[in-house]
Amino acid sequence: MAHGFFQPSTAPTSVPDAHAVRPAQDHDFYGAVPVVSIDDDLLDIIAQLHSAPIRSFDLSTAAVISGPFVEGRICIRMDGRSWSLPTVSCSVLALLVRLERSLRACDLFADAFNAAVVQAEAKVDAVNAWSARVRPTDGDEG
Repeated sequence: MAHGFFQPSTAPTSVPDAHAVRPAQDHDFYGAVPVVSIDDDLLDIIAQLHSAPIRSFDLSTAAVISGPFVEGRICIRMDGRSWSLPTVSCSVLALLVRLERSLRACDLFADAFNAAVVQAEAKVDAVNAWSARVRPTDGDEG
């Protein structure tokens, strides 16, 4: 017999309101983030945010050019430590921080990380726009 949720041959027929669909299995998903790996840097940053009091906190952004690629990066400096994250990782960090309800000001930190992502992406867009202006097109080559 095929495995699946609906098996007509086993469906009860004499019980009122009965159906052949099995109930969903119970799962515990703690702050489920699908298909995203959470690296040690993100966990380090969250642990540092939980340590009290935070004496210094700073965010800066950059568009990093490496060969033909341009990547937005966010530099996080906190209490003498620093991390450099790509925009996708910083977005995941913002989500994880927002889910840390026991962290004071979790929403403010999450908003700051999201704002840094927007700023880094704007810098990438500016580099791409500049590059499109200075790079010769097919019709401009001599």
